[in-house]
Amino acid sequence: MLNKAFIQIADYIKSVDLEKLNIHLKKCNDIFKSYINDINDINDINLNIIGIISEEKESIQYIKNKSNKVDNYIIALKSLDGVDNMLSNITFGSIYCLYKYDTEKEEIISIEKAGYCIYGLNTFLIETNNGKLELYKLEKESFVFKKNINFQKKQNIYSINEAYSYSPEITNLIRCYKMKNYKQRWIGTMIADCHRILLNDGIFFYPPTNDISDLKISLYYQAYPLAYIFELAGGIGLDSNYNKLLDKLKGSNFKNIHFRTSVILCSIEKYNELIEITDLYEANRY
Repeated sequence: MLNKAFIQIADYIKSVDLEKLNIHLKKCNDIFKSYINDINDINDINLNIIGIISEEKESIQYIKNKSNKVDNYIIALKSLDGVDNMLSNITFGSIYCLYKYDTEKEEIISIEKAGYCIYGLNTFLIETNNGKLELYKLEKESFVFKKNINFQKKQNIYSINEAYSYSPEITNLIRCYKMKNYKQRWIGTMIADCHRILLNDGIFFYPPTNDISDLKISLYYQAYPLAYIFELAGGIGLDSNYNKLLDKLKGSNFKNIHFRTSVILCSIEKYNELIEITDLYEANRY
């Protein structure tokens, strides 16, 4: 959907002084906005993107009037995820989510499409398409389809920032994963950490810390799109109470576009193991 924008950003990042991050964030946002406007100008596309949600703005940027003839959408995007890692030449990315939007009730109806682009040694685009999750690789000047993604591999990986202090329940989870000889992997760019889990199986979790102010994951341009992506790969996205994250989607609104949340993303197999460990912990707690 935003292929040309991802390609332009990949080229742009290679040629700039990475220390000027604020300038690059604005430039990348401008690139996305330009291509979104181009999509709106195509008459035969049955969608109408009326607004943009981004990390840099405090409210929805409305770019087009609502339509009574076609569905209306709001797109949420994080143009650069992992900017702190850019200075160290560590993998970073971009992510977006296209929400079907009820303009009368001012509510989200559903997610129409989601995807992310990961920039590194190679540039990959992972995007939902007709109920499938597809992986593309940037070759020369275009993205080339490589494969559908689902949880076929069965590797034991857990991805969490162990620098934080967590609840006894989460601490017990980490201990159990270590006892089961899970490999701990943490890059610090959410897209990159989740990309590894999608390709190799495992569990990514960003739970509440003992300091609740540490929550950093955006609900609308990180947690929801990645939960949707994981579901299409045969996985699941959860909140910190192990409830399905996307169950909260329909009927919600964008009153707080920067709402932060905890999140767990994993395959169904790892979800079942998570519940088993948690139930056993609760049974022996008292």
